[in-house]
Amino acid sequence: MNTRFKPLTSIFLLGYLLLVVSCSESPEVVEDKVAPADDISQAKCESDANLKVYCGFKNAEDLALTPDGNFLIMTGFSALPDTYVSEMYLFELNSQSRADLTITLADNTWGDAACQRDSLDFSPHGLSLGHRADGAYQLAITNHLPEETIELFELVQNEASWDLVWRGCVTAPANTLLNDVALTQSGDFYTTEMYRADLPFEELLAAGATESTTGQVWHWLRAKGFSKLEGTEGSFPNGIALSDDEKYLYINYWFTGKTTKFNLLTAAVEFEHNGGKADNLTNVNGDIWVAKHDISLDQLAECPPTLAQCLLPFTIYKLSGEDMSEQAAYSFNSKIFGVATVAIPHENQVWLGTFHGDRIASFELPPNE
Repeated sequence: MNTRFKPLTSIFLLGYLLLVVSCSESPEVVEDKVAPADDISQAKCESDANLKVYCGFKNAEDLALTPDGNFLIMTGFSALPDTYVSEMYLFELNSQSRADLTITLADNTWGDAACQRDSLDFSPHGLSLGHRADGAYQLAITNHLPEETIELFELVQNEASWDLVWRGCVTAPANTLLNDVALTQSGDFYTTEMYRADLPFEELLAAGATESTTGQVWHWLRAKGFSKLEGTEGSFPNGIALSDDEKYLYINYWFTGKTTKFNLLTAAVEFEHNGGKADNLTNVNGDIWVAKHDISLDQLAECPPTLAQCLLPFTIYKLSGEDMSEQAAYSFNSKIFGVATVAIPHENQVWLGTFHGDRIASFELPPNE
C-alpha cells in the first residue's frame, strides 16, 4: 500500500460532495431515460437503448485511439480504495473485445536518465498519445507506483495489433500528485498536479470548499527538467490537452468546475467554460470533448468503493476549441454505466471510460453531428 497516495481515495468523495455546490446554467442535452437517479446497483453486463457496455476491465479511467483507428488503449486506475499495481488494456473496436497488450522494457532514451525501472509494475492514471517529430508514436502515462512518475512508451504496430516498448520515465517534482499529461511533438510534456502529497487532508477539504488553489501545470523539457507553468494555478487541476499547433493548453479544474483555454505564448487564460466538475478532456480535430459528473449529495452513500461499478450520472460536452462554447451535450443517468471520465469520438460513436467500474461504454451520435 502506498500511504503517500492514500488521500486520493477521500478526494474523489470530496469532489463529488462539492458537485452540488455550483453548476452553470444547464445546456440542452440528450437524456438517457433508462435509469432513475436513486437506483444504484451492481449492473449486469447488458447494454440498453442508449449505452452499449463492454466488460472485463477495472477502472478504465483514460482512453486513447490508436493511429489506425482500430483499438483503444486504456489505463486501469487504482486509487480506490488504495493505490496498487494495475493494468493497461487494449480493446479492439472491430471485434468489440479485449486484445492482448504486450509491454517490453528497453533503454531509457526518451526520459530522464536518473529515472530507471526494472519491472513492468505500473499504477497508471492519465495518458497522452502523440506523434513525435521523428515519426515514432509516443504514449505517456502518469504513474503512482513505486513512486510518482511519468512513464514513456513507444507504440509499435505488429501484424495484428499494437505493442508498447518502454522508452524511459521522469520522476515527478517532490511531493506532487499528478493527474494527466499532454505530449508535444518533441517528446516533452505538460502534466497537471492535483495537489501536494504533503498537504494535510483537512486543508484539502477546506481548499475544496473554498475553491482555492491546490496545484498547477508543470512543464517538462528534456534539456531542462520540470518548471511550473505560471498562470495555470487552480483548484484541483485535472485533465489536460494541447491544441494541434501546440500554442494552447486546455485544462480542467475539478473543484471550480472550470475548463480553460490557456495561451502558452502570453501565459494567460483566453476562454473559459464553467459547465461542471470536469474530469478528462480530449482534443479531436479542434473540438474539446469533456466528461463531467452530475452528482447530488444524497447519492454518495449509495455508491461505496465496494461496488463493482458506480452508476452515477454524467454529461459529455463537446466544446469549441476556439472559444470554449458548447457545441453539444449528452447527459446520462443509467443503470449500466456511470461517472464517465473520458470521451473519445470515433466515426459515429463516442467511447467512454470510468474511474469506478468493470466496463467501458459507447453511445451513438445523432445523425449529421
